[in-house]
Amino acid sequence: MAIIIDDMGTSLEALQQVLDLGQPVTISILPLSPYAEETARIAHENGLEVMLHLPGESLNHQEGNNSTAGLIRSGMKEEEVRSLVEEALSRIPYVEGVNNHMGSKITQEEPVMRPILDILKSHDLYFIDSRTTAETIAFDLARKMGLRTAYRNIFLDSSVGVDFSKKKITDLFRLSQKTGKAIGIGHPFPETLQALRENIQLLKKFKVTPVFASQIIPD
Repeated sequence: MAIIIDDMGTSLEALQQVLDLGQPVTISILPLSPYAEETARIAHENGLEVMLHLPGESLNHQEGNNSTAGLIRSGMKEEEVRSLVEEALSRIPYVEGVNNHMGSKITQEEPVMRPILDILKSHDLYFIDSRTTAETIAFDLARKMGLRTAYRNIFLDSSVGVDFSKKKITDLFRLSQKTGKAIGIGHPFPETLQALRENIQLLKKFKVTPVFASQIIPD
């Protein structure tokens, strides 16, 4: 079972709370966040796995700010897409994989996803499809292109609240126990981090072993 914490790089305090969990959590860092490089360095020095949280255009403008600098958009020329991905990767050291931030629009579009995935493959990076839409083609395309890839099974905080997240974390443990592997994605909300702290003790009960995202992906 792997837990990924998205939207990292905006708070070093949140990073410390993730470190304090004492578990192999994977952190996914926004490339233009104020503490992106420092977050990656501290996480790496403390044994955590680092991902790039690559911003992509969403279908629902309320999902996030589609005017964000560095956002990969539908209809972009291939050269521009490639340039944005390379720039994002250059901002974060120790990256081992990538997942999409928002991206419910572009993850449905092969002309946009193919150059993204091509660059990730050239850097020998894995790809996690965050599945921000049920219509995503990203995981299937990545697999066809020969990348190490997987997809998110459960969002831990699609509704923000300690009790909600504790239930979702338990669901993740149960799914992992049943299927042998599962990926959960959460965010550095105080409620999510509290729920993780309180539910860590259930790992032994469910006989679940937490691992980094890279360790759950088939070769």
